[in-house]
Amino acid sequence: MVLKRGARGGRWRVTALPLHGLALVLKAGVILGVGLGIGGAALAQGKPLCPSQLPGAIAAIFDQPHLQRSHWGVAIAPEQGALLYGHQADRRFIPASTQKLLTTAVALEQLGADYQRQTSVYVASPLVNSLGDSLGDSLGDSTTVTIIGQGDPALDSAALIRLAEATAQGLRAKGISQIDHLVGNEGFSQGTHTPPTWELADIQAGYGAPLNSLILNQNAIPLTLVPQALGQPLGVVWENPRDRSGWTVDNRSRSGSATEAEWVTVGQQLTEPVVQVAGTLQVGAAAEPVAIAVLQPGQRFMEEFANALSNTGIPVDHWTLTSDPTSDPDPVSPSSPALVTRLPSPPLRQLITVVNETSQNLYGEALVQWLGQGSGFPRAGVSTAGANAWEQGLDTMGQTLTQWGIPREAVDLADGSGLSRHNSITPQAMVRVLQTMARSPQGSIYRQSLAVAGESGSLRSRFTNTALVGRFQGKTGSMSGVYALAGYVQPPQFPPLVFSAFVNQSDQSYGTLRATLESVVVQLGRLQSCDP
Repeated sequence: MVLKRGARGGRWRVTALPLHGLALVLKAGVILGVGLGIGGAALAQGKPLCPSQLPGAIAAIFDQPHLQRSHWGVAIAPEQGALLYGHQADRRFIPASTQKLLTTAVALEQLGADYQRQTSVYVASPLVNSLGDSLGDSLGDSTTVTIIGQGDPALDSAALIRLAEATAQGLRAKGISQIDHLVGNEGFSQGTHTPPTWELADIQAGYGAPLNSLILNQNAIPLTLVPQALGQPLGVVWENPRDRSGWTVDNRSRSGSATEAEWVTVGQQLTEPVVQVAGTLQVGAAAEPVAIAVLQPGQRFMEEFANALSNTGIPVDHWTLTSDPTSDPDPVSPSSPALVTRLPSPPLRQLITVVNETSQNLYGEALVQWLGQGSGFPRAGVSTAGANAWEQGLDTMGQTLTQWGIPREAVDLADGSGLSRHNSITPQAMVRVLQTMARSPQGSIYRQSLAVAGESGSLRSRFTNTALVGRFQGKTGSMSGVYALAGYVQPPQFPPLVFSAFVNQSDQSYGTLRATLESVVVQLGRLQSCDP
């Protein structure tokens, strides 16, 4: 698996694409660097197209020798109503990152656009309890501070520092100047989890980071690879110097000449703290940011939080981590710990935009976990049949899709982000999801979370020379042999449409598959109503 120049964010698959000029994608389908905007001479808008001509136009796109071994399916419909066109529309395909359209739709409908979770800090000390009374000698001389996480995927280093400062201020107000025991509670997630069908190479990379309750910096360790003198290994720079502690770098990379192809691979051993780097960047070229997954994210969070507290002048003697299920302490019980501070997550409307515009995988899985905890005040760890919150969330997604009229046999859910190859959905079912959201009171918020052709997200540099700039809101997805595209199309001379298209089991390059499905969207932009 190879990261070529222009790609960002972890391990990437080897492709046949040239180094410059085309987008490079994460295996899960995140497009982070796009050069060539579609819509040039090969894919110009073209002449108007009558609905009766649409089947032939789409068939011509796929009736090419290089696509004969590929499996493809397309579904096109008005925002409300029956299919206008379908090809293998009831066959299941791997959706890659278009899976996120399902996750964000269900989360928005079940939880609401303004829904938030909170990271809470409590203190138990001889000096204070929840009612402000002295606890006497019931706790001895120790002060215990507990931080309870609820899986906020947006919590980063800056937010952690703010949380530490608010905690320090609250403790000082209660007469507390040091912490004897700092406890991190991950009962919300019941520990750390990785979807069981994710591949080994994916869980090493930053885009395949595990899910837990106390998330920090997307549970990834950012690194930067810097070219050195000719023939020398690339420099490896850790964004956070504390992340460097304990790691060994197995560096088999080199700084190459201006004529050498640029590529790197970055991974890690799962049993030992060893970062593995290989590949070539040209001398004098720009540095390349990459990332690896934090395999024990709760421990990393606690180390950083303890350090941030110490920097505020509140030293921490020691810390521990627990995944015991717990709810927030009873605020009216004299024996309960006292609330110190809370840090709310961003509202759901902001989180789904990150999921759909930038295809952030951990955010997607975090929303599944939130769904598993329900829309009421969370009782961490409460589940049925031994399932954790993430597993419960997948069940909630499936039940919701069934309520929307999607047959159970039309979809198989293995995760919330689309990184798993065990996800599958029919093009018609994907269209049904988009239609459901089109008539939902949350519909405008949902659409605003999507990438926009020629304007934002993974479609920022796409369709730039067509009439679809600002008229196609959608989601991309890709992995080796798979490309997917779905969303809302507003043809200039035809009523609005919803559309989904998939190519699976292909031996063609990412660039070829992307251009193929984008050609379908361009045909939709040509549609106009014709006299019978």
